[in-house]
Amino acid sequence: MISMRRIALGGGFRYLMESVAAGDGAAERSNSLARYYASSGTPPGVFLGSGLADLADGKGVERGSVVTEEHLANMLGCCCDPVTGSPLGRVPAAAPKGAAVAGFDLTFSPSKSVSVAWALADEGTKAVIYDCHRRAVEYVIGYAEREVVHSRSGTGGVVEEDVTGVVAAAFSHWDSRSGDPQLHDHVVVWNRARSVSDGRWRTLDSRGLYRARSTLSSMHQGVLSDYLTEALGVGWDPRSRRHSDRPRYEIAGVPEALLAEFSQRAEAVEARKEQLVASFVAAHHRQPTGVEIIRLRQVATLGHPTRQGASQPRRDDRRLETTRPRASRG
Repeated sequence: MISMRRIALGGGFRYLMESVAAGDGAAERSNSLARYYASSGTPPGVFLGSGLADLADGKGVERGSVVTEEHLANMLGCCCDPVTGSPLGRVPAAAPKGAAVAGFDLTFSPSKSVSVAWALADEGTKAVIYDCHRRAVEYVIGYAEREVVHSRSGTGGVVEEDVTGVVAAAFSHWDSRSGDPQLHDHVVVWNRARSVSDGRWRTLDSRGLYRARSTLSSMHQGVLSDYLTEALGVGWDPRSRRHSDRPRYEIAGVPEALLAEFSQRAEAVEARKEQLVASFVAAHHRQPTGVEIIRLRQVATLGHPTRQGASQPRRDDRRLETTRPRASRG
C-alpha cells in the first residue's frame, strides 16, 4: 500500500527531522541525524530519482548517497538545490501557512505478512526481504517518472510538461508507532522537477500523482511479491478483507492470528474510524461515501495516541526481544 501526504514549505523540514527521518518518532533537537541513525540502528536516508542528475549545477548527485540535514533544509525549507543551496525554479511567493507545498511523502508499506516474516527471519533472510522491498520501491518510482509525473506551464497550467525525473529521499523504518513490526519506506518526492522542453525547474502536477496512487500501490505489492517469490520461493494466499470483496494477498503459511497480534495499531485505528462513521451517520442521517470514509480513516489515523508522543529509538536486536515472544502467542 502507498499513502501520500503533502509536506508544507518551511515546516516540512521540521516534519522530516522530527518524524520521517528519525524513525517515526521525534529525535531530540540536539541530536544530529547521523547520531540518531547510529544509536537507533535505522539506516540513513538516501537519494533516489533520475532528477538527481540535474542537481549541483549539473554535476549531479549520486543515487543512493546519504541525505543530510543540510540537504533537507535546502529542499524543504526554501526549494533550493540540496547541494548548492541555489534556488531552483520560481521562489514561492508569500502564502498562508501551509499553502506552499515543498514535497510529497509517499509511504510504501508491504503487506503485514511481509513485515512479520522480515521481523522473525534470520539475518540473511532479513537482508533479502529488505533488498526486495527497496528494489520494488525503486521500480515504482521509475515507473512514476516515466508515466505519471509531469509539471505544467502556460496560463492556468494548460501545457503538460515532461520532466527529466524526480528528486526523492527515501527513509526506511522497521516498525509502527505502536511498536508492531512494520517494514516501510517514506519516500519524500521534492516538489521541483526540470522540464525536458526548456530546462526550467517547475513544481509537479500533484493531481496526476494522487490519481495514480491506487495504481502505484497495486504495482508496488505486485512487484514486491514477484521479487520475494523469485528470491525466496514464497507462495501467496488470498485473504478476506473487512470492508471489501477484493482479497488481500499474504505470504502462504503466515497465520491470521499472527498478523492480528502484530496489527494492534491498525485495529485501534479501525475501531476509532467506526466510531467516527457512527457519529457521521447520526449527524447527517446517511452513510458516508467512499471518499468520506477515506477521510474519516485519515482523521482516525492522525488522531491515534501513538502519533502524539515521541517513540524512543530502539535498536533492531532489542525490538526483536519483544517481537519473538509475541509471535509465540499468534
